[in-house]
Amino acid sequence: MSAEVLVVLLRLEPAELELAARERVALASERAREALATAARLSGAALGALEKDGREAPLPTNGWHWSLAHAGPCVAGVVCRQPVGVDLEPLGERRPELVAAALAPAERELLRPFGKAAFVRGWTAKEAVLKKLGVGLTELSRCRIVEVDAASGTLELQHDGRGHRAHETELGGVVAAVSFDGPDRPVRWQLGEVAA
Repeated sequence: MSAEVLVVLLRLEPAELELAARERVALASERAREALATAARLSGAALGALEKDGREAPLPTNGWHWSLAHAGPCVAGVVCRQPVGVDLEPLGERRPELVAAALAPAERELLRPFGKAAFVRGWTAKEAVLKKLGVGLTELSRCRIVEVDAASGTLELQHDGRGHRAHETELGGVVAAVSFDGPDRPVRWQLGEVAA
């Protein structure tokens, strides 16, 4: 087993992005599973059936936790021996009411070093933690950013009094975040292309 956490990101082809919404979502889900399979192979993980619980949270398989994400032009997959969550979002402006609902004023201040990427950085970090916990966005208001290290791309968060770390990167107009339990380890972001 590798000492690092490998997150595989795949970029969809332009023709795939032009599909109708339902077809595009189905294709992105399929491509995210391809990214997960690549991450598993490169991490030495032998995954079994990929099943989810009643809340749609991924269940561990053969001792490996897994997480998928797809948004905009990219998909991502990650495996880890400990609970893990991955999220990604394309860069861009968001409605002020969404920013206000998702990030408290103190969090927006902490994220200021990220400039125009501040909201997306905060959102992906929170969603990666919530995915790791298997609770989703229903508990967004219970997850708070408490510290930011812009130089290393790490954010410290709290959910119900428990600390969590999210590692982030920007790749090709997309912010990706991963959060995992256990000892902190280096994160390797591997960007690849998906053939149409």
